[in-house]
Amino acid sequence: MDAVSPVEYFPHDRFRFSWTVFWALLISGGIALWIYAHRPPPWIPPPAAAPSAGMDRFLILWMPEVPSDPAHTQLARARFAQWMRAINENGYHPLRLSDVNQRFQEGIGLPDQTVVLVFDPGYRHTFETLSPILKQYRIPAVWIIDRAGLGRGGRRDLHLHQARDMQRSSYWDVAFHPIRNSWAPRPESSDVIDLQSLKTRWSDAAGRSAMNVGPELQALNGLHVGTTWTGEDLANRLAMEWPLQASAYLTVRPIQQTLWGVVSAHPRQVAFHLNAPLSAHSRSLYWLGTRECNDFELTVRLHSFFGEWMLWLRSVRNQDNGIAVGLGSGILYVDLRNEQGRRRLASVPVAVTGTSPASLSIRLLQNDLRIILDGRAILHLKNVPLTPSSQGIIRMTVYDKVRGAAHVDIDRLQITPLSAS
Repeated sequence: MDAVSPVEYFPHDRFRFSWTVFWALLISGGIALWIYAHRPPPWIPPPAAAPSAGMDRFLILWMPEVPSDPAHTQLARARFAQWMRAINENGYHPLRLSDVNQRFQEGIGLPDQTVVLVFDPGYRHTFETLSPILKQYRIPAVWIIDRAGLGRGGRRDLHLHQARDMQRSSYWDVAFHPIRNSWAPRPESSDVIDLQSLKTRWSDAAGRSAMNVGPELQALNGLHVGTTWTGEDLANRLAMEWPLQASAYLTVRPIQQTLWGVVSAHPRQVAFHLNAPLSAHSRSLYWLGTRECNDFELTVRLHSFFGEWMLWLRSVRNQDNGIAVGLGSGILYVDLRNEQGRRRLASVPVAVTGTSPASLSIRLLQNDLRIILDGRAILHLKNVPLTPSSQGIIRMTVYDKVRGAAHVDIDRLQITPLSAS
């Protein structure tokens, strides 16, 4: 009987082809995954570069973090889109802080109405939520992130590959702060800019001024944008600080139901009303945009007023000083207020009761003050004892002995800068 040769139940070459295909697919998939992970970021149009207008001023906006809750994320996304649309529609020119620094170093100056957006904390959720909107409006920004968090790769932090992509793009300054108040425009840069007043994270109660002047990027101001602001609120708040450059109108705009002084180049909607609250004898309103404008001519169309109405000239914000031109009780007066107290420089009786319209022209050039009321020159002071100030602004006050009674209605308040030469 012939011997039966044994048959191998699983021949070694039965699955050779299958294993070859498996390893080929596995290797190909790994290569594809590596290529995908190291792909260059998709091309997007670079931020719009505005030509220089020789300006030495710029605004810094400190943007709030996006909440992680989905409902609040959607609300923050919609609100942020309103802000970016307002920045574009109102003629502001966003730049990175490194671009501002470079333009100053090259001596070419900045575009008119330059604004820098800063995100601190620059968390991953905030970046992934808002960066598409920034790219849509072609707006660059500064992202301040934690170097240790970048290394950890935590859920809240940007990943290293994201930071590298951001760094290679023309949209983002990636800022590291191992120390709270140090900032580098590039991770590998040795040039550190000390932000000073920007060393605390975003807060509703901080950052009240956006304006910065000059090439020395030290002690920078930053306006903390409120989470409930509308696009109109943001536009009005920026207009409040942008400096006067030509003849314009001093008016008011609402920001979160509060009136703020705004310098407007347009003659429409310039009339306004100012009244003391029911709990107070007086109320003041100031125009930050008139800062450093010490020589000017003011033309006022008074519709009516009750109590005492005053315009403070060369007044320093939050300090009770300056030259006060006031009307009340049938008298037009000029007072000087400084650290020594309040002193009357001149007064004349006038036939202005406050119940009928009146026109007032105030011309201040160096130490020469001229006042015209209803077309008639009534006062000329040649040696006003108050020197111009780099912080001087125009402020308006209404006052009455009865709480809540003082008010004024202004039809038009126009200012024209004057040259001392």
